[in-house]
Amino acid sequence: MANPFFPTNKNDKEKLHAITTASAILLASGSLGIIFTKELTISIASLLGGIAFMGYDIYTSVSKNKSEDKTTDKFFKSFKIQNDNEMVPKIIDKKEHENGFNIVFHMPLGITTKAFEKNIQAFREKYNCNDIRFEYIGNQKILMKAITSKLEDIYPFEIIPTDEILKIPLGRTKEGKIAMVNLMDTECMLLIAGGTGSGKTVCLLVIITYLILEKCKKYPYFINLHLNDLKGGSGLNRFEFCKYVKSYSTKPQDTLKLLQNALTILAERRKLFNELRVYDIEEYNKKYGKIRGYLPYEIIIIDEYAQLTCRIKESKEIMHDLASLGRSFGIRLIITTQRPTVEVIDGNIKNNFGARICFAVQSQVDSKTVLDTTGGEKLTGNGHGILSVAKKIEFRNFYIDTEQIEKLIKNTIEYKTSKENNTPGTEGCMKI
Repeated sequence: MANPFFPTNKNDKEKLHAITTASAILLASGSLGIIFTKELTISIASLLGGIAFMGYDIYTSVSKNKSEDKTTDKFFKSFKIQNDNEMVPKIIDKKEHENGFNIVFHMPLGITTKAFEKNIQAFREKYNCNDIRFEYIGNQKILMKAITSKLEDIYPFEIIPTDEILKIPLGRTKEGKIAMVNLMDTECMLLIAGGTGSGKTVCLLVIITYLILEKCKKYPYFINLHLNDLKGGSGLNRFEFCKYVKSYSTKPQDTLKLLQNALTILAERRKLFNELRVYDIEEYNKKYGKIRGYLPYEIIIIDEYAQLTCRIKESKEIMHDLASLGRSFGIRLIITTQRPTVEVIDGNIKNNFGARICFAVQSQVDSKTVLDTTGGEKLTGNGHGILSVAKKIEFRNFYIDTEQIEKLIKNTIEYKTSKENNTPGTEGCMKI
């Protein structure tokens, strides 16, 4: 049986030493009553007692850190996150924040960020968190951002002002931040993919409603909306008579005519910009808008893109041209599909659609087709998505229903002649 007064274990020795030191200080502070007045003795005793207990706290904290280090070392070795000399990363800083905590690791030579990223699920389980992100911060240090907060089940639609004409709020992240896409940036073409009921149509409704209420009202001469509802009109028909919607169609053949017209607009603008020595639509509007008339951004929205490309093969080549050349000339494309296959989302689409949103899909293959990585197959539906721009952002999109949309846009409705089946040259189509 171990003798508590003569421990042999190193940790027990350190603990006994700390307790003995604390006791000695307390006894010394008590003996001061012989020399000093009662009031002064109490003050000094309190101070020394506090120092003693602070020392014990430091001891217990150090012991806890040593224990955590051993556990972490074992974790790294079990997943082969070590160099040739079997040296593993060490924790050098840990800070908690509102939505989780951050840990900084020092990495021995020979270990890269990839070793962390390929074991991301193991890190999630070890630290009991919903999401983890790794970031190399220099000097052989890697920052691990652990998110313990969760997405809410629903985020009601809200109007959030943004500083750029085509910057659109989509929903909220686990941290409560706004997930946004900026169609003025390199993200100017947007692909939305996901299975039935995953939330992609609601996401599209949020985008259109926001553009109408926040952007079209502020910049009526700068935005033209062109809606193509190839699922039969059930999704977008409430927007048909909105005064900011310049064309509306439900048939692939009419969408093809719109795309051909967009190509004509692109060619005319390219010729104009070359003559005036301007780089893009922004520079043109800034220099010549007041003199010659502003050129609007033509936002073409196609709900169920697969219905177009599978029925009309030539439409795919036109889409490729518009996606690759349209940015400078004010053409913007937003497309959705519930068939994220390589036949629908081919290499040209992926290369030219800088912003991609993946809602719940059936398989890792589908997820890789949309995002170039897995993860989409693990999404839970109901607007739970991953936005891929410069980085991947997990979010839940805002929710809006048809009744709310009709109330919000009722002041923009003008019941005139139907805009469906507009062809180039008729009212409502794009003009330069």
